[in-house]
Amino acid sequence: MNRKIMRIALWSLSSIALVALFSFVNVRRNHLTCTGALVNIMGDTSLRFVNELELLELMREKGCEYLNTPLDKIDTRKIEVALITHPAIAEADVYLTIDGVLKADVRQREPVLRIIDQIGDSYYIDTNGDYMPLSESFTPMIPVATGAITDPWPKYTRNIQEIMKNDSIQSIAIVDDLYAIAKALRADTLLSAQLLQLYVRPDKDIEMIARVGPEIILFGNKSNLEKKVRNLKLFYSRAMNEPVVEQYTMLNLKYQNQIICTKITQ
Repeated sequence: MNRKIMRIALWSLSSIALVALFSFVNVRRNHLTCTGALVNIMGDTSLRFVNELELLELMREKGCEYLNTPLDKIDTRKIEVALITHPAIAEADVYLTIDGVLKADVRQREPVLRIIDQIGDSYYIDTNGDYMPLSESFTPMIPVATGAITDPWPKYTRNIQEIMKNDSIQSIAIVDDLYAIAKALRADTLLSAQLLQLYVRPDKDIEMIARVGPEIILFGNKSNLEKKVRNLKLFYSRAMNEPVVEQYTMLNLKYQNQIICTKITQ
């Protein structure tokens, strides 16, 4: 019985000590002011759409004061919202350290394709299918899509998924096909290295301009895309070391379960 009472007493004392410690930390924290800020830009290091100084300036422009501000007066959620307003930022996590430093972990958006449409407008589509404007300070090395691209929808909707959910729009849209093909090729190291450009023909069939081997890979559209990608990878893995591959000008993947090679005519 005495042991039981002792365990209860020790547990109670421990709980009281923890409450006292947290109270002390909170009181001390409420008397601290922010001494500075650090921005950690995560993700692909080759992307340089933003830097730390730009994001700190953005916070100030949005009225997110932090320097010499009491920690309990700093709205970290407001700062996160401010950072996400930058067109190149996908997400932000802002928090305060126990020693009074504001820290922001941000992740940049990753474009998979640059679109140059028929009237000359240009923009990116990122990994999530979101529209992304060009940057004046940085141009990533990614494939470009050109040709008969007349879709107006990316100027009004920020996500390709919205196009894919609307059958009437999807039937005449082309940006969703370009995005799907670029993303599928990007997911494979070998095929990603081969992709230089996507071109939309007047009949809306999509061609891939390849780095080596047959210059033109005809996809058609995004239908049966998984099989088309698999067939293309099979072609590269088996045929690229054969001398005869240099005789081909085009590889046609448009038709299901077929790979049609067009040879150079003498």
